[in-house]
Amino acid sequence: MPTKDAGTYHVVTGTWTRTGGSTANLGPDVIYRADIPSGYFGVGWEGAEGVDEAILPGTDPAAPVVGPQDSYTINGFQFEYCAISAGPVTMQFKFYESYVPCDTPDSPANCLNANAIFCLQGLPTGACWIVTVDLAGGAEFCLRADGGTCAPGYQGHASGIDHGGWGLTWWTTDGAFAGPILAGGDPNWAQPGDGTCYQNGFTCPNGASGLGVQDLFGIGSPLSGCFFFGGYSNPNGCGLAAPPMAQFYMLYFTDCNVGPCTPCPDAI
Repeated sequence: MPTKDAGTYHVVTGTWTRTGGSTANLGPDVIYRADIPSGYFGVGWEGAEGVDEAILPGTDPAAPVVGPQDSYTINGFQFEYCAISAGPVTMQFKFYESYVPCDTPDSPANCLNANAIFCLQGLPTGACWIVTVDLAGGAEFCLRADGGTCAPGYQGHASGIDHGGWGLTWWTTDGAFAGPILAGGDPNWAQPGDGTCYQNGFTCPNGASGLGVQDLFGIGSPLSGCFFFGGYSNPNGCGLAAPPMAQFYMLYFTDCNVGPCTPCPDAI
């Protein structure tokens, strides 16, 4: 099923700019990108939060990927989903500064950014959609890199505590098939970090793997568990759809020239 462009949703005003409209408030940079097409979407956990791990690169020189800052003002994000439903869809997004891959979202090891919870209601249905969310004008949030204050400094990504993450919960009015589009993932063809402000080019024009993605995601109550899609294996090569991975399509927008931000006191 082809993906349609739903346009840009402006959180502060609660209004839409439909397909082809301006997204000038966003970015102008991307700090996290997971957008390799796979042609699949995930279903089966409506009403439960699914969290995909992600790494925002900080300035610690010990890390294998070094970013320009230790915190970023996120002024928008972009996601894709499918909804074969008769009524509108509601989606709630949460952003974590520290998230242990495949952990349950409410684990005390994870640090949710309390200023980064967004509920989008009345989303279109009957197709697969790409939605750009504009946070400019008062809904921006500050997100720390490399695990934030829960895991300050670079600990070694194998430990899992340098990861952040983002969570998605959705509800339909009829219980029909709905869920996030699964991005492909293969660092052999599409490098993590491609198409961001710290790595502007693309190894493959097809997209990028999310930095720190581990091909798994955690599900919260009442379906608590961990999902793994079999590892990175893409026989299709550059420029073709990759097999589905346990990675959701997501972009974080920021301005890497503004400098680090100061999180609110209740951000963790």
